[in-house]
Parts: sequence; structure tokens; C-alpha cells
Amino acid sequence: MVKWSFITSFIIIIIGAYMKITHSETAESFLAIGLLANLLFIVSAIFEVIKSDQISRNGKTRWIISFILFGSLAGMFYFFIERKRMAIK
Repeated sequence: MVKWSFITSFIIIIIGAYMKITHSETAESFLAIGLLANLLFIVSAIFEVIKSDQISRNGKTRWIISFILFGSLAGMFYFFIERKRMAIK
């Protein structure tokens, strides 16, 4: 679910941003759907971090705070760099 929600939110937000730049009328709808998909990604990533045995308690707390405060930025770092090391096998 984490992988699917990240890719979906990323693609929809990029499309919505392009549509906003070109002044399309449906750009706000795409951006809203992308933000909801991003929220789904953040929530599913938090659950994945909580359930992981590879992360210490302090590490879990730091990741949860990072997802809440930095959202997509922490999500991209987690997805591309840290997820393979931390994910449940």
C-alpha cells in the first residue's frame, strides 16, 4: 500500500501542478485528490514504521514526527532511501 499510494500521489500532484500552470479548470480537483493520496501514503508509511522490527523505539518516534511535520519531504526520503532497510520483510 505504501508504494502504490506514494506513486499515485506523486503522479497526480505533478499532473495537477502542470494543469495549474496551464490554467486548467480541473487543476484544483487533481491537486485535492493528490493531497488525499499523499495523506494516505503518510498514514500507511507511519503504520509501516510502527510495525517494523528493524527500527528502534527512538527511531520510530523520529520517523513519525518527521512524517507529521515534513510530510512529503520525509516521505520521499523514506520511500527512496530508507524503506528497503526498514520495511517489514
